[in-house]
Amino acid sequence: MASNPGPLYEWPWEKMGSFKYLLLAPFAVAALTGNDDEDNWATHMLLMTAIRYLIAQFFISVSRIHAVTKHTRIQANGIEYKQIDREDNWDDFIILQVYVATLVHHLPYLGYSGFPMYNNQGLWHLLLFHVGPAEFLYYWLHRALHHHFLYKRYHSHHHASFVPEPITGSVHPFAEHIMYTAVFAIPLLGPFFTGTASISMFYAYLIGFDIMNCIGHCNFEFFPQWFIGIPGMKYLIYTPSYHSLHHSRVHTNFCLFMPIYDHMFGTVDKSSDILYERSITGNSVPVTAPDVVFMGHGTTLTSAFHAPFIMRSLSSRPFEEQWWMRLFWPICVMFALIMRLLGRSYINDKHRLRGLKLETWATPAFVIQFLFKSQWPWINSKIEEAILEADKSGVKVVGLGALNKNEALVRTLGSSGHNRKLPRVFLTCTFFRMEAESCSSINTQNYEFESYMGTLSLLRRF
Repeated sequence: MASNPGPLYEWPWEKMGSFKYLLLAPFAVAALTGNDDEDNWATHMLLMTAIRYLIAQFFISVSRIHAVTKHTRIQANGIEYKQIDREDNWDDFIILQVYVATLVHHLPYLGYSGFPMYNNQGLWHLLLFHVGPAEFLYYWLHRALHHHFLYKRYHSHHHASFVPEPITGSVHPFAEHIMYTAVFAIPLLGPFFTGTASISMFYAYLIGFDIMNCIGHCNFEFFPQWFIGIPGMKYLIYTPSYHSLHHSRVHTNFCLFMPIYDHMFGTVDKSSDILYERSITGNSVPVTAPDVVFMGHGTTLTSAFHAPFIMRSLSSRPFEEQWWMRLFWPICVMFALIMRLLGRSYINDKHRLRGLKLETWATPAFVIQFLFKSQWPWINSKIEEAILEADKSGVKVVGLGALNKNEALVRTLGSSGHNRKLPRVFLTCTFFRMEAESCSSINTQNYEFESYMGTLSLLRRF
């Protein structure tokens, strides 16, 4: 939240909660009842909205898969739960833009309608209107928002996210998004006034804009060196590390997507190239082994929704099965089958506690699989593979949680034929299992916390 919220800080539908999505109902009714207009405007608005959600979900998922990001992370700090909660309404801007575009579409006398599906010349006009006036105006608007008067009333809300996530780029107060929408409307109005507008330009601009916005707020670098090394490229497109410096240094790297304006007006952070090189080569946040690994597993099939890379908002809360999850049960079954055929233990989350680095790993199995003895050898092999990997990387303590510490499984560790050079890790696992069993609470949150406490006591003993 901003340090001193100004007028129009809150969104008009903020108190509606999840009922805000009913604001899209009129578009669905028009599309489904055949009452759409000649441009099929309502249908296209809904389709574009769905695509924008899919883009956001894709980047959220990828950015939270540690196997993908660990070698090119930019900042070592993690995401705090309060940031996740503050960013829960990241999609408000999508609803706003649907209504603003529809309002302009239906304005009398303007004639912002009757679009062909495609116009190649209009797409080039769209690009020119973005590169020129839109990027230029955004740069100066952004600098104005960093003036202390506007910063403390509005823009500090966005910068409260010190370590950005892909959707952080759309987390702003209502008044700020009104300003942005006015600027970003220019590339969509420009082709209209040149007579080259089309439906495809809406798809091209909104999808392209969202992709670039997500890219800039990823906390890992992925633009290859050969690409950024193309002459002039570093002036035309920003990188995740470039914009990350804006969040950490605040008063540099103001551009939207094109650093050329920072270069023109002297606001480029001098360490931009250095941070890019360090990030893309893995030297910004070197990969190191955690002190403690706690191994859990899925409970019900729908608990997959609580994985950090599936549903970011649910993963920040204790697991609670909700009615709508059951609608996706067939997808959950398919996910479980894929995990059974191809899965291996994976990093679910990372934490810091009392100066120690902690990681929660997940066995690729759900409770229902533990109930069948025929599945035990496979589950056993996955647990053993994880212990071997942890031992090889230098982990000091591995704790087996929930059904992973089933005595029948633990007794057979090492029977799958792996090379068992694990005396230290294996002993701590067994001892941890015994200590964990003495915990009086099996509540998910309390259990994990007590398990970590037990692991810490083990770490002090060894």
